[in-house]
Amino acid sequence: MSIGRGSSLLGLPAATADLAILNLGIAIAMITRGYPRRLWLGGLAVLYALGVLAAAEFATVLGLIIAVFALTVLTRSGRLAVYMIPVGFLGGVLLWPVIQLRLSGFHSTSGLPVSWLDRVYNLRTFFWPVLFSDHNWILGVRPSPRIATSNKAEGYIWIESGYTWLLWGGGVPLVASYIAFAAAVIQKSWGYAKRADPAGIAATAVAAAMCSQVVLMLFDPHLTFRGSGDALFLLLALIRKLPARRTLPSGVSRPPAAVTVAQPQEVPV
Repeated sequence: MSIGRGSSLLGLPAATADLAILNLGIAIAMITRGYPRRLWLGGLAVLYALGVLAAAEFATVLGLIIAVFALTVLTRSGRLAVYMIPVGFLGGVLLWPVIQLRLSGFHSTSGLPVSWLDRVYNLRTFFWPVLFSDHNWILGVRPSPRIATSNKAEGYIWIESGYTWLLWGGGVPLVASYIAFAAAVIQKSWGYAKRADPAGIAATAVAAAMCSQVVLMLFDPHLTFRGSGDALFLLLALIRKLPARRTLPSGVSRPPAAVTVAQPQEVPV
């Protein structure tokens, strides 16, 4: 791609990296639980880590570090952090053209990438003045997180800050709802991650991904990114085990259901 960032079929590099972090958590959780074919799972884990680097997003690399730290604590495997060192070197060698392209942004006159400056300029010029005037931050401005403009090829300027996006769309109640949601997800999934069943694997991945997302929301609305956001909510459904149906001990048959036969009624003539 001309932008030098891997975006897969999602068409969004940050979403691709988020999805790779989620899959990395699943692979590592399966390895630490002693699942067979650990070599294949290890190869997939390396591939997912390289996928985050290939997305060439500074924010998601930070998210990867946070997720790996959370996985190290969850799985109680200090070797995980050690293994990530050679993976990082491998990614630096294989993906150096991508990394070099991203680092070239620091050679600007300001010393910062132009995309970073544009992000801050748009927030300060188009969104924050409206958001923090007339007490709009209390209940929000409007659901649409964009402003129409003729200066952009796509015709819109989008909010590039997750928490600003929450304030813009729903004010303090929406921000508080997200914080409560994130805290509940981390708390529950952290506890469920102790289980050895498939639900525990999903909980491990969700806990690590959610710890990463809470920080990444400072930069973009990662909660609703296409692909990665969908996968996160699908895994949430797998964490909670439904109560099993009651089963009778072996050798005991279930009594037949009683059948009630209605008595015939006399028909008046």
